[in-house]
Amino acid sequence: MSISSVSIQSYQVLQRDFSSQGVKVKLNNGKTKFYGVGGPYTIDSKKNVMVGDVWVLAGQSNMRGAGYFKDPWSNQDVEKLIYNSNFHLFDTKEKWNIAKDPIHQLSQSIRKVNKKISDPTVSNPNLSLVRGGSMALSFAKKYQELMRPQFPMLPIGLIASAHGGVSLDQWSTTLLRDTDGWKNDTLYGAMLGRIESSTSGTNKIAGILWYQGESDTRDSTAAVTYKPRMASWIQNVRNDLKSTDLSVIQVQIAREFTTLDVDSNWNSIRQAQAELMDKRIGTVSSLDCPLDDSVHLSLTGEYIMGKRVAMAAKAAMNNQASTVSPQILKSSIKYEEKVVSGSSKTYALKLSFSNLGGGQFESVDSPEGFSLRDENGVDQELIYRTAFYENNKVVRLLLTESVKKLSKKTLYLYYGYGKNPVCNLVSTSGMGLLAFGPIEVTF
Repeated sequence: MSISSVSIQSYQVLQRDFSSQGVKVKLNNGKTKFYGVGGPYTIDSKKNVMVGDVWVLAGQSNMRGAGYFKDPWSNQDVEKLIYNSNFHLFDTKEKWNIAKDPIHQLSQSIRKVNKKISDPTVSNPNLSLVRGGSMALSFAKKYQELMRPQFPMLPIGLIASAHGGVSLDQWSTTLLRDTDGWKNDTLYGAMLGRIESSTSGTNKIAGILWYQGESDTRDSTAAVTYKPRMASWIQNVRNDLKSTDLSVIQVQIAREFTTLDVDSNWNSIRQAQAELMDKRIGTVSSLDCPLDDSVHLSLTGEYIMGKRVAMAAKAAMNNQASTVSPQILKSSIKYEEKVVSGSSKTYALKLSFSNLGGGQFESVDSPEGFSLRDENGVDQELIYRTAFYENNKVVRLLLTESVKKLSKKTLYLYYGYGKNPVCNLVSTSGMGLLAFGPIEVTF
């Protein structure tokens, strides 16, 4: 199948065919020409056209980006901003250009839905110029680096399609589906409309980067049903794009300083996001990343997540998306007692992990984030210290003597419990341990 040059924009990134590693374009003179990965190409009158991988940015505000570019107290740059002429953006005005922050400027969107749904960067367009730092360009930089063994220079196309403060139901694939204006009036329809416009009608993309779920913690029903609803969303977008193995990389939701939410709702959504992983669906942790307010990642946190998402995206290209983020090995959880002298004993819960990539966890003074709780989520305060063993590949939760009173009692193990946990386990490859729980542990 070839693309007509008439439908191509200057600065467009054309999605490479994964078999031929390029695209065929029908030129104005009637001839068809093959363009391989790379560029920039001039195709008829269209300039700076690239062939590479195109990724959609979707979800809510942490994908839109809300990191300060400058520290508001020191006025110093938080990070050196990333610029690369091989990274292109299909912006909210739906024009291809060289990508630069802020990636999302929703006040300029040509889709009605971005004006109808509240977002602070719509009511105050200048806000995104101050607080618009996102993971997008960090992702592009790391992804291009990871692909370099195969491609000396792989152009990256980004499609801006996130919106702040929205739930998964607001991203419904069926909302207003039967109306003429659904690609203008709904988030999902607008995303599909952008994909169609940005790809010259082919709908060919490499995948979707998804960061959403915080809004669903407000409602217990939404939280406990997140997994089937998100699984259905992924299946529907694959059907709509006619791509049965489309890659989707999720960010496991971080944390929030709030008294409004139920802790268990955050657990439910994080666990759902972890359980959705398969060979083409990746999930990466954000729990250890710094914030710029009660819920939004800082630019430093966004840049960390961009790298992690890139690693999962690269793995998804090789059908290995589920092998990137460190996870608890449930079968490895082992209660231990050790005699230290006479009748004196010490007690521990031994934990092992998968997906350390042949490495280990980075050294920290004390691994944090683990808890043992009852069926109501109440911390039993049994863990007096947590420590690494076996070259930082094993964690032992060192337990108080109160554990002796728990014969045949079931408790529940968590890493990253509730809305605002403190977690710090990161592998030497830079990937955070995925939150988990509840996992039954019987003593």
